[in-house]
Amino acid sequence: MEVVVSKSRSACQAFCLPANWKDNSTSPFSFSNSNTVAVSITANPSGSVCEGTSVTFSASPTNGGTVPVYQWMLNNNNVGNNSNTFISNSLTNGDQIKCIMTSSLTGCITNNPDTSNVIPMSVTTALPVSVTITADPVGPICQSTNVTFTATPFNGGSTPGYHWYKNGAVINGYTNNWYTTSTLADGDIMTCVMTSSLNCTSHNPDTSNSIIIIVNPYLNADVSISAMPSGAICSGTNVTFTATPINGGNNPSYQWKLNGSNTGTNSPTYTTSTLTNGNYISCIMTSDLTTCISNSPATSNTISTTVHTIPPTPVISNAGSYLHSNATSGNQWYLNSNSIGGATGQNHTPVQNGSYYVIVTLNGCSSSPSNTITITNVGIDDVEGAKLIKVYPNPVTNELIIEIEGNNKAVHFNIINSVGQVVFKGKLTDKEIISTSDFAPGVYLIKLETGKGVEFKKVVKE
Repeated sequence: MEVVVSKSRSACQAFCLPANWKDNSTSPFSFSNSNTVAVSITANPSGSVCEGTSVTFSASPTNGGTVPVYQWMLNNNNVGNNSNTFISNSLTNGDQIKCIMTSSLTGCITNNPDTSNVIPMSVTTALPVSVTITADPVGPICQSTNVTFTATPFNGGSTPGYHWYKNGAVINGYTNNWYTTSTLADGDIMTCVMTSSLNCTSHNPDTSNSIIIIVNPYLNADVSISAMPSGAICSGTNVTFTATPINGGNNPSYQWKLNGSNTGTNSPTYTTSTLTNGNYISCIMTSDLTTCISNSPATSNTISTTVHTIPPTPVISNAGSYLHSNATSGNQWYLNSNSIGGATGQNHTPVQNGSYYVIVTLNGCSSSPSNTITITNVGIDDVEGAKLIKVYPNPVTNELIIEIEGNNKAVHFNIINSVGQVVFKGKLTDKEIISTSDFAPGVYLIKLETGKGVEFKKVVKE
């Protein structure tokens, strides 16, 4: 065979021989077997993998030396780095992986660099996993409503797993594809996490869409009624009752009740003028709200009526020096259609000419005006029979003096205020001194009853 002599600076020449060469000679030369460089690769996991799986390829060198160099190849294209491993999670079906290893040994080596075995990839496409949830009933609910949530899986496999969450916290003990509850609160957020039982899936497990819960509180229907005019009324008065609804909706219905029996129309108001004492009125209101409404129909408060009888029309008569009403109380006297302040007695002494009548008011109810009596003989000028009677000082402050001159008979007199009320009575035989300190300022008439009739004198109180 041909022997190749390596060039060496050593004293003895060394020769590289094939690896299977056996040195049995006694030659002064040294002979070394050649070292064959080799590399093989394995994959973990091996065999068929799912799309997206991270696969680690490892190179096992032979005669690679202390610092072998690695070049990984994917479909004959350089990938990876100078490492005895190559990791990828983006492999596709049919990809081929190999490695070229260059040994760091020097001297007698062969087959350097060496190309590894080829690993063809069998990659199964990953099935996307997803899950959606729905609620029954849908949309806003009322408090304590029973709601069922149902999960619909996609690529869930034959035995998918479910975990339900409320506001991000797992609900223990619920692993079915449905969840039912009646304790939801406004703003709660429901989700479901589904884990597929299939191999080769992506996005597994998957979190569903979120359902935000809107819980409406129950609305309590109510109605109250009021009357106008309120309080006691007079017989024949027109009274309007008005219903004020709470949570009645856009078009509530009304049923009015008079003494417990239906009356009126479907209206928020009821008007009547035929009430009698002791009648009672109420109203039933039915809300037209269809969800989250309670206490419908609602019954209102009850209004009991106090109805006073209108007094009969009084009759007045002329009693000479005064007018008389047949009504014992409640009188109000009028002169020329104007009420006379303070003139509320059964009798009234006219101090002016004009037309007089009376209206009787009892319990706030007024009668029709009485008949009218016209007075024409009231005077305030002195006449012959009263000329001998002096009244002074005029105006008066604290004391009023009434005095008769000469030998006149006794004279009866009344002091009458501007509204016809008698504030002082007396009998005059000589001179009378009357305290006026309690008299209100104003014009007063002194009514003198002489033998010739009734005469008047006017005095002013300051």
